[in-house]
Parts: sequence; C-alpha cells; structure tokens
Amino acid sequence: MRPIIIGMAGHIDHGKTALIRALTGRETDRLEEERRRGITIDLGFTWMDLENGMRAGVIDVPGHEKFIRNMAAGAPGMDLVLLVIAADEGIMPQTREHIDILSELGIRKGIIVLNKCDLVDAEWLEFAEQEIREELDEMDGCCFADAPLLRVSAVTGEGIERLIETITRTAIQIAGENGTAFGTRGFRLFVDRVFSKDGFGTVVTGTVMDGSLKKGDELELYPRGEICRVRNLQVYEEETDFCRAGERAACNLSGVKKELLHRGCVLATPGTLEVSRLFAVKLHLLPGAERLLENRSRLHLYCGTTEVLCRAVLLDRDVLAPGESAYVQLQLEADAAFVRGDRFVVRYYSPLETIGGGEILHVDQKKRRRFRPDVLEELNIWENGSEAERLEQAIFSDRGIFCTEKRLADRLRIEEKYLQALLAALIETGNVLQFGNLFCHRKKEAWLRRTISGLLEASYRTRPFRRGMSLSEARNVFLQEAENAGISEGERKQAWDSYLAYLENESDFLAERGYLVERTYKMQQNVAFRKCREAFEKELEQAGFQFTKAAVESLREKLKQEIKKNKMSDVLPENATEDFLTYLEEEEEIVRLDDGIYAGKRDLDEAVSWIKAQLSEREKITVSELRDHLACGRKQGKLILDHTDRIRVTRKDGAESERVRGR
Repeated sequence: MRPIIIGMAGHIDHGKTALIRALTGRETDRLEEERRRGITIDLGFTWMDLENGMRAGVIDVPGHEKFIRNMAAGAPGMDLVLLVIAADEGIMPQTREHIDILSELGIRKGIIVLNKCDLVDAEWLEFAEQEIREELDEMDGCCFADAPLLRVSAVTGEGIERLIETITRTAIQIAGENGTAFGTRGFRLFVDRVFSKDGFGTVVTGTVMDGSLKKGDELELYPRGEICRVRNLQVYEEETDFCRAGERAACNLSGVKKELLHRGCVLATPGTLEVSRLFAVKLHLLPGAERLLENRSRLHLYCGTTEVLCRAVLLDRDVLAPGESAYVQLQLEADAAFVRGDRFVVRYYSPLETIGGGEILHVDQKKRRRFRPDVLEELNIWENGSEAERLEQAIFSDRGIFCTEKRLADRLRIEEKYLQALLAALIETGNVLQFGNLFCHRKKEAWLRRTISGLLEASYRTRPFRRGMSLSEARNVFLQEAENAGISEGERKQAWDSYLAYLENESDFLAERGYLVERTYKMQQNVAFRKCREAFEKELEQAGFQFTKAAVESLREKLKQEIKKNKMSDVLPENATEDFLTYLEEEEEIVRLDDGIYAGKRDLDEAVSWIKAQLSEREKITVSELRDHLACGRKQGKLILDHTDRIRVTRKDGAESERVRGR
C-alpha cells in the first residue's frame, strides 16, 4: 500500500503538539523558542506506527495567525488531517482559517479531535460537540463536515487508543484509494527544510509527492535548473536506499551549494518539470471573504512549499465575488515549477487574509487574452475534460508543433502505458498524427503544410524555371520544429521521412528528383519556358559538336526577353538561367560538360556510342581521333572524353590525350 501523511491542524494552544506526543512518544517542537514559549512556530515532523504495520508520517503545523504561511507550507501532501479543537474553547479564528486552507488544498479525509476533555464536564462536552457540528455544517465544501469526532485528553491518555484505531482504519482506506506509489511520473519533492550536517553536508527534507527515488539518482533543483546527486537517504530517521510517494524523506545532496536551496524549491527527476511565471488556474473565493477580488489584484500565492507574490488576471469577468469561482491566470513575480493538479491557497497582499484557493490547470508560457471563448473552452477541457480530451488539448496547445511521448507524460503526469493507449485512440480518430517519435495535432500539421505551401508558391514565383522547392528547404522547416521537440538527429530524420510520405499520400505535394512539387504544376505549359527551350535546343543542334558558352549567353538573353514579354517580371530572376538548364539536365535533354558549356543529349550519345565501338576493337583512342571523327575542335574532343571518364566508359592511361576502356 502507498504510505500516507497525517497532518495536525487547529488553533494555537489547542494541544496539537501534546497530542502528537501522546500518539507517537516523540516531540516535534525542535526550535528552542518553541519549547520556551510552548507554541509551534515552524513545521514539526515525526511518524507513527499504526496497528496494521503501516508507518505514517506526521506533520505538526503552527496554529498562530502569524505563522499561517508555515502552516500552508506543511499542508501539501497530507492525506489525512486531525483537526484538533480544545473542548474548553471550541472553534477559534485560526481553526476556521486552517479549515479553509485545507479545503482549498483538496484535503478530503479528516478526523475531529476534541482535546482537553479532562478540563470540562460532560454537559459542556455535549454542548461543545453540538456547536462544532453546527459550525462545520455551515462551511461549504468543508472536509470535516461528516468526519468522525472523538473525545480525547493528550494529558491523561483518555480516548487515545480509540483515536489510534480510527486513524488506522482511515489510513487503510486512504492507502487503498491512492493505489501504489510506483509509476512513471518521475520523482517530485517539495523542499520544506534545508540544513547542513557535519560529515554529510547539505540535507533537505520534504514530502515525496510523486514517484520514487534511489540513492545515487540525479535530481534537478527547480526552478534554478541545477543538477545534483543523492548521496544518502533517510525515511523517518532511518537510513534507506529508496523512498517513494507518501513518505517523508531526508536527502543528503552533493553537487549543489546549500545557499541555492531553500523552502519552496522543488527536487524532481531532471527535465520533467516546466518552469514558468504564468499559470492558468480555477480560483475559488471563499464565501466568508470580506472583499471582492478585482482584476489584477496582488496576492500571496502558496503552492507546495512555495510562497510567491502574483497578480490575478480574471479571464472571464472584472470582479470575483465571495463564493464564486472563475478561470484566472496567475502572473507570478518569480519563477516557479508547479504541475497540473497542484492545489494552492491565496491570501490578500494586505492585510494578510486567506481568501481562497484552487487548482493549477495549465503551465502557461504566454499571457492569455481575457474574454476569449477559445481560451475559456480550453481551460474548461483542462478542468473537466476526459484524459483523452486533455491529451488532445496538450498536443494542440504545446509550445511547438511537435511533442514527444515523454513530454506529454511529464505534462499530464500519467503513466506511459496509459498514455500510449490514449495516443493510439486519438490517432485512430485522425485528430492526432504521428511521424516517427513525434506527435502533432492535425490543426498544427495544417499550419505546417500551409507554411511549406507558401514557401513553394514563393519558389515558383521567384524561380519560375525550377521544378519546385528543394526538398532540403522543406526538410529544414520540418527539422527545425522537430529539433524544438528535443529528439535526436536520427529520430528527426526518421520523422521527416514519415512526414514526407504523409504529404505525398494526403496532399497535392509530390517529392520528385530532389524537389517538392505540386502535382498540378506543369512548368512545360509556361509560354516563356516553351519558347526558350525550343530556341536553346535549336542552337545546340546547329552548333553540333562545336559547343561553346555562346549558347548559354544566348539563352540568358532569350529568357530575359520572354519573361518581360509574358509579364512574368521586369528583370531576369536570379538563378533563372541555371534553373532552366538544371531542368533540361534532369529531363536528360542536355548534358553539362563544363562551366557554361552544354551538349545536346542525342549528339553526345552518338559520340559515346562511337567511342565504345572503337574501344571494343582496339586498346586505346586519342583526342585527335575523336576530333577528326566528329569534325570538332580539340577542346571539344577533350570535353567529351572527360565526360566519358565520368560515366566510366573510358579512363586515362598514359598520355593526357589517350583513353582506354573504363573499368
């Protein structure tokens, strides 16, 4: 079963620390001032062994109003809370504030402990119980409304055995509901204490919120990003090699300076959390709040062990009234690392007064616009949608076009095998596409396709005689987005191959001879192209084997005339001549022999055939013999033999002007 954490809450001097001493035999007040004044100032920690063999962590939180911030830091991770109320005083102001904080933090299991029963008579006890029940019934959403109420005395021991039985029974129920502590979410711990120990160095303590940790594991310190290693581990003051969710752990760290650590930091598996100053939340204002919450009000935010100032941007209204809830973007004044599902509490900036709380819905990277239906619809999905709907929203709203399975698992905090099943279902619907190890929402793929289409249209416009857009240009657009997803070079290439196949099957794009082209685009139908092609081929035919650079220069002038005549452009586009010649080469109508020198393919094939025939009958052939046969110049003959060397019909052997049969 998953371990649990038990918390003690209640007004100052109602006997929380004394009750822990009666339950565990240990003292949680560790500060000299606490012992001298007899009050809890900071968080206290211990454990208790239950009757079924389970060990539960125990957190003692301060009850004085000045230390509410410390109380809020101790509450995250609590599974069960004992609300301690002194029989001789009843519910007091800090009792109510503790209840409000616990309710907003999502605590759902509680036990009411009526302490100091030895100080009052039976009639008073009856009256106190009735008053407590009536007041709790009036508090909306209170986790103690239906909680069992037990009479005890931490001093005399009255009712302690029955309380332990009730705690054990409730703990077993909670542990069963929580399931196991093992999963693939990654480890996460809110730091609540930092200290140095002689012979060991830096030690931090906190409640393990998610996952598990082994001695020797690497951790990342959020929000700073420092990497450290776990040198030693303790759980409830016992050395161990392993800790898990639901336990109180002390981690002896190496590789990080103590000055960088403080209450409010988060230790987690490297790369699993997202740091931001913007968080979309559902905020609930307590019915008892005495003021309206206006847009951009400055608040104190308590989430995990973090306390940070923020502005509350109301996304669907200008004012939030007591008892109401709304979608809000909290704009923090410092970096933080929270995750979806984390609960929080807010207090007014001044005067310090708990006014509400809620749940983190999404880690934002940009400010959200107010009164936008699409924004409110998205947040409704994050709050109320199914896991499949949230997954689809996560893919659509991710910062890049593509995301990986790991990133989705980290964002949604769900197990890998469950995530894979959800992804398969979404792919089946067509709303999510997969390219290699990358996932993409169909709407984002449409955006990517429009981007590539725009580049292709620009290519046709600026380079009218090129077959299409270079595949490398399209690939670079894709690979840039894929690189943002954080995958390896090999995985990016695999994803591109998959995406290119998708484009060919699902769009008007076609990969052809190193280009991305539109199926419907026919360059041959271009009037300027057709006329220039005919003129160039005629010039090559007339030149025969007396080819020179003059044909290309003539082509350049002809292109310039036709482009202007057909109102394609007032000037010859850059690379137009080269694109034109490249196209004819790809169509195997011409062959490039040297820089600016081309030959007709049919003429050149005739020369190659003659060379092959000669070398089948004799050992070698010379430039002079080829020149005489073709009635061309020596320079042209040498260019032809250089060409036959490249296609391995011939090879040099001996003199520069001699060729033998190629290998």
